[in-house]
Amino acid sequence: MKSRIHIFKINKGVIFSSSSEDEISLVKKYCLSAKIPVCFLNSENYEKNIKEISQNFSLYSSENISETNTQFLVLCGFSGSEINHFLDYLNSNGLSIPLKCTATQMNVSMTVSECIECIKEEHSQMHRND
Repeated sequence: MKSRIHIFKINKGVIFSSSSEDEISLVKKYCLSAKIPVCFLNSENYEKNIKEISQNFSLYSSENISETNTQFLVLCGFSGSEINHFLDYLNSNGLSIPLKCTATQMNVSMTVSECIECIKEEHSQMHRND
């Protein structure tokens, strides 16, 4: 029996949703300095899948802040050290994002809404005994 190897390739960038202009500015500042594409979502784009957004971050990016209160972050195509550096930057500037993930083979076909619900459930289960 032949085994198949599936190559997972996604464009590097950040998908972020927030209702705070300060949070959006902080993420934008980092991404501009690191030359990383960033997509600021509003609820109109929550039914797009992560892979689709990553194919053209600017196409789905909104200049308007999110009208939802859901703060959500997806890091696409980041290495482990790049993830740590980005999250350290956010934390050192007072921004903690409980609902975050990296793009994986398992979630790239999910819509943003589906991914948010999945991460909310995982977050709830992880903190159930706290």
